[in-house]
Amino acid sequence: MSIYGFATKAVVEPTPIANDTLAPDFTVYTRKTETGTTQLNNKVNPQITDEEWVDIPNRVYVTLASTDGLTVGKLAAHYAHEANHVDAWIKRCDQARDEAQRAIALIGERLIQESNDRNWCSEFDELIDSANGNLPYWLQLPTRVREFNVTWTEQYTITVRRNATFEAKNEEEACDMASDYAEEADDCEMQDAIRYGNYSYDTDNGDYEAEEA
Repeated sequence: MSIYGFATKAVVEPTPIANDTLAPDFTVYTRKTETGTTQLNNKVNPQITDEEWVDIPNRVYVTLASTDGLTVGKLAAHYAHEANHVDAWIKRCDQARDEAQRAIALIGERLIQESNDRNWCSEFDELIDSANGNLPYWLQLPTRVREFNVTWTEQYTITVRRNATFEAKNEEEACDMASDYAEEADDCEMQDAIRYGNYSYDTDNGDYEAEEA
C-alpha cells in the first residue's frame, strides 16, 4: 500500500542466469530422419501443444542435440549467429533480385531499340508477349509502347436559363410570345451555362480514330 492509499504491485527482480548455466536437454525435441534430414519438434515451444516436426539446418541440430553440455551462453550465441546469417541471406537475395530486374530492363530496352530500328514491330510484340507468359511478373520483359493521337466526338446538352421582356395582355400571352421568340441564345449565354455547370454528358459516338504520334 502506498502512502496515497493506492495498492502497488511488487516488483519481482528476475533471477540472474550465468552464461555458463546448463540449458535443458533438447535431444527429445530433435531427430534425424532416415533420409538424413534433421528436424525439430515445435512442441519445444511451450505455447504449442500439437506435435509437429519441421526441417531445420544440420548446424542447428548439432547445437540442440549436443550432449557435451549446452550452456545458455552457447545457445544465445548460436541464436545471434543464426539471426545474422538470415539477415545476410535476405540482403543477398534482395540484391540479386534488384540486379536481375535491372538486367531484364536493360535487355528489354535493347530489344525494343533493335525492333524499332529493324522494323520488327508486330513480330517483336508477339514474341515478347509469348515470353512474358512464361516468366514471373517481376522478371517480365518490358513491352514496346508508342504514343498515339486519338480523336473522337462527344455530345453534351447545355441548359441555358434565359429571360426577356414582352408587352402582353396577360401571363399566357407573354409565355406564347416568348415561345415564338426567334432569337437564339448567344455564345456568352451558352458559355455562362457551361461555366455554372448547367450541362450534361449524353453519349459518345464511338467514332474513335488513332494515329501514331
